[in-house]
Amino acid sequence: MRRLPAALAAAAAVLALTACAPATPIPGSLDDSAFLLPEGQWSPGIGDSDGILLDEDGQPLATPGSGENALGDPIPNHEYSIAGQFMINDPWIGTKPTLSFERVSANCVRDEQSGTHTLQFLNGTPIDLMRIYDGGWSCPSERSWATWRITLKLADGTTATNRLEVRQTNSPGSGTFGMESLCWSEGRLACDGYRSSEIIGGYLSLYVGLVAIGPKDSKACAVEREICQVSGAHDVAFGFNGDYAIKRGASGPVECVAESFDRDPAPGIAKGCFIL
Repeated sequence: MRRLPAALAAAAAVLALTACAPATPIPGSLDDSAFLLPEGQWSPGIGDSDGILLDEDGQPLATPGSGENALGDPIPNHEYSIAGQFMINDPWIGTKPTLSFERVSANCVRDEQSGTHTLQFLNGTPIDLMRIYDGGWSCPSERSWATWRITLKLADGTTATNRLEVRQTNSPGSGTFGMESLCWSEGRLACDGYRSSEIIGGYLSLYVGLVAIGPKDSKACAVEREICQVSGAHDVAFGFNGDYAIKRGASGPVECVAESFDRDPAPGIAKGCFIL
């Protein structure tokens, strides 16, 4: 399990779960178009995606609409809404930064997030991310996942991006369920995710912690107390926003702690590591 720095770990995200379906049924599947989600409301799976909506007996399943997602919005029967709790570092609390989502790719999900949200709550801001179908927790033969390019904008106009992925971790049809949130190393926004398989009351707890912004043109590689993997020899910065300690010519695994950099540039504040 990934850990957020103590300053950010006060709350966990809420995830609930929604659906998928291809534009036309795959060969051999039921072909009643009345039970496919409307065109334009799904992200088709790759290969032999078979996201047609079926009940437990393998029969087509209508979705008249019932229940609510994690944010209290109505959702159809047999769908769940995945929503993450986005937490910000202590110095940003009260400044109301915004977080924008640009959809990059997805598989066997629908209604992926594509908006801009103000992050204003001490224990995290819930944001509805996507939906999957509860029959096997995904398309029956493929995992559900989605990726976004997220952009954090601070009150002073500073912006930083990275790629966020939320994906199913179990094998379809295995009788188990797991989800995880991951932050890639594609921008200078250091963020942290979480893996969980525990569903309580129809919700799955995940979080995404937005920890630090690195120097211009850097790539975030780890949050504090995690490992930064450096390919080749590069300088690595450790710090928060504008105040960094530098490790010259680092290579291989670098522990993202003050001891690796000979000083703590921002005592008491959660920090990140960045490849320069």
